[in-house]
Amino acid sequence: MTDVHTIIEDCGAAVMARLLGWDGSLVTQATVSSIAYQVFDLDAALLQTPAGALVVADTVYDTEQTGGGWPYSDGFNFRAVLPASAFPTGGHQYQVEVVFTPVAGEVFAIRRVIVTETLYGS
Repeated sequence: MTDVHTIIEDCGAAVMARLLGWDGSLVTQATVSSIAYQVFDLDAALLQTPAGALVVADTVYDTEQTGGGWPYSDGFNFRAVLPASAFPTGGHQYQVEVVFTPVAGEVFAIRRVIVTETLYGS
């Protein structure tokens, strides 16, 4: 299942998740080697907008976090704010793909769909 979120065009978007490792325990900073993301415009023949690397220490939490827009009772342990330049066009759907390379084990990924609303003053 892919989560769908709505933002205003030309604004950044927070991507949050509760990440579990292959052993079922919460992922921590010590268990993640690297994180990369890509954003695709689904309404423009999969045109790729910005992509890059995320800093593990800035995006992965060793303890569950709550609040900040997280709607579930179990906390999150991953949060990244992607740049506004990744969502430049109103009325489009963008797919965010975040790929995690663990210190040990297999690569895993999350994806989110971001729908943008038009900002006429933009």
